[in-house]
Amino acid sequence: MGVERIQAHVDGRVVVWERLLDLDQDLAETMGDVAVRVRDRIGVPTIRLDRGPWHPEAVRPVARNPFALMVCDGIVVRELELAETPMADLLGPGDLVALGPPAERLLITGESWQVGKRATVAILDDRLLPALHAWPLLSARLIARVARQAARAAAQRAISQLPRVELRLRALMWHLAERWGRVGSTGVVVPIEITHGALGRLVGARRPTVSLALAELARDGAMVRRDDGSWLLRADSNPSAPARGIAPPLDIAAVASITDDNRRPAAVLRPEGGLLVGRTERRSA
Repeated sequence: MGVERIQAHVDGRVVVWERLLDLDQDLAETMGDVAVRVRDRIGVPTIRLDRGPWHPEAVRPVARNPFALMVCDGIVVRELELAETPMADLLGPGDLVALGPPAERLLITGESWQVGKRATVAILDDRLLPALHAWPLLSARLIARVARQAARAAAQRAISQLPRVELRLRALMWHLAERWGRVGSTGVVVPIEITHGALGRLVGARRPTVSLALAELARDGAMVRRDDGSWLLRADSNPSAPARGIAPPLDIAAVASITDDNRRPAAVLRPEGGLLVGRTERRSA
């Protein structure tokens, strides 16, 4: 299966069919020697995104029952807003965005997506299922990625709970450096251009507070924004502390069996104030 241009567009963008293993070196290495033989047999449609707003649901007209999108290059920002408080998450190469029917939610959040400069996303849909069935290692690697994404999200939540904004910013930058940083002669460079407001959404702080903390960090030389927009982290600015033993476990336990088959979902309140009826309750035996 060679690379071909499909006569379809999404919001004016051309959809291109490409080899999945050419787009993702990690998946190619997972396949080992088999990758050479099957490279032309595993293809996915891709879309090149320009800087600005975008939404994953826009790919549906050119997809066949899509179940996920995969970021191939660039950075995509997902923003959520709850009670007039915004937060953000950065998605980079290899990260997955779930697609599926909208879920019924009790907690309603606003959601928007932004593309930083440029990015490419691959559409994972029914056309990929035969390959996932034929080569289960691909499925295993994708599942592992979702688990790593969840772990990174948990780390970012922990960062947003740190007591001082200056500490949150240092922790966030070292968190990002794990994926995208490179070692320079004077420290670690994080090649991501990001505004003070965006940093605030990533660490749960207001922009003016972030600006003050960044000025303090710059004066100290711990974290400096370079002329090209990237960030230079001094080696001793890493806030990670050596382990001091395991803290006592949180006292959290279910008061009833929690499984997918035995649950009693609460009624969902519509935005206009009415109750969403017609949901099936699954009662315990």
